[in-house]
Amino acid sequence: MKAITEPDRTRSGLVFDAALAIGLAIFGVVGTYFASAQQQPLRRPFEAGAAALVVIAALALIARRRNPVAVLAVVFGTTLLYFLIGYRDGPIWFPLIVAYSTAAVRGHRVAAAIVGVSGFLLF
Repeated sequence: MKAITEPDRTRSGLVFDAALAIGLAIFGVVGTYFASAQQQPLRRPFEAGAAALVVIAALALIARRRNPVAVLAVVFGTTLLYFLIGYRDGPIWFPLIVAYSTAAVRGHRVAAAIVGVSGFLLF
């Protein structure tokens, strides 16, 4: 039986993270498109800007194991910008949940706490 070496584990982790990011990007864009069809008259409709922010937030997750705090910052900033612009509610939350969980589990609890409190106050 062949032992799993560190590069194999790293490669498989990167493949998983890339698949997760791409899946969330697709789900996010499609979900945001359909969520924008709901009656949310005070919010901006779905457009390329909303799709771009959803994709940026999701694709940042590719680096979540190597740089969990930086990824959390990018995803939080992107999500915050999405809501400050006023786009309609949709599945933009999923990348933020993954980035937050990754940072907390990997031991970056102060960064996770700052984002958690900031998110509670801002969103």
